Amino acid sequence: MRRRLRDMLDPFALPENEFMGMYRLTRNMTRILVEALEPYLPPRRRALGIPNELKVLCALNFYAQGSYQKAVGVDSRLSIAQPTVSVILQEITSAINNYLLRQWIRFPTTLQEIQQIVQRNYNNTTIPGLIGFVDGTNIAIKVPVDHEGLYVNRKGYHAQHVQIICDTDMYILNILARYPGSTHDSFVWRNSYVRHLLQMQHANNNHCWLFGDSGYPLEPWLLTPYPEVQPGTQEEYFNQRHSTMRNTVERCIGVMEKRFRCLLRYRTLEYTPQKAGQIINACAVLHNMCIRAKIPLPPEPEEAIMAMEDDVNNFEIQPIPEGRAIFNEGQRTRNNLAARLVNMINVI
Repeated sequence: MRRRLRDMLDPFALPENEFMGMYRLTRNMTRILVEALEPYLPPRRRALGIPNELKVLCALNFYAQGSYQKAVGVDSRLSIAQPTVSVILQEITSAINNYLLRQWIRFPTTLQEIQQIVQRNYNNTTIPGLIGFVDGTNIAIKVPVDHEGLYVNRKGYHAQHVQIICDTDMYILNILARYPGSTHDSFVWRNSYVRHLLQMQHANNNHCWLFGDSGYPLEPWLLTPYPEVQPGTQEEYFNQRHSTMRNTVERCIGVMEKRFRCLLRYRTLEYTPQKAGQIINACAVLHNMCIRAKIPLPPEPEEAIMAMEDDVNNFEIQPIPEGRAIFNEGQRTRNNLAARLVNMINVI
């Protein structure tokens, strides 16, 4: 048998499983990504300039393996100096944020788009009116120069707060990664565009909702679990369904951090909050590409498990006085949905 030889310096000559282990995307998806970004990358000024394929691979290697540019640069298949890695990472990350972010991460805005995603989620969960799930997480960053105290989260490390909204397939519909780590989930939600959009839909009698944990305010378009329930009641059944379904967004966050390990708690992003937010957005875009292509997950690193255990936030938030009317309407909406779910079980 003749041995099959390959170019050791050509990353695309790697077997598919090894390629995905290093860059997380398949070879074909990587080529598609290169083609999508190529019109927006600086042209090569010299014949010996770095090709766009290697630039994209350099950034993917950084997202996948960790937060140190030097480790990416010494990769034998890339062999790029650390300062050049820094420039490349900025180019690729900016291009993804400027030209691919809105294409791959887009919350439904029209009635038709909302009905389509509600129907798809209903097919997966049999829960009517469900758009998706919302949750917040913290991504560790280096100590910022400005307003350093605001970035210290409740666990004592400097972080960027990230709000994620996903559907039942763990496809990210919206990401908000610009608030300091000390910011509470409820504050980010109240100042988000998605809340305003759902409030407008509710005012137009298009009743749909997200599921969120007890760290969020109860609203007609954001349903949280009951704080105290009695066994055997419709409230207990609602909480059980709510918890099972809401786990989807927690798994989505865990999958993204597991796939792109630069986001893990113990691999701090050594960047300013603005650049860290762009890197987080870029990883979210790549996550959606992987979900859409149904790419299998890499092996579970220990850091991902620890990060998911560290990010539990489970306490009931009290409604602010001016939000009492919204809270009361949210209670009625939650009660109606709980009764519908119980009736569906009785019919079956």
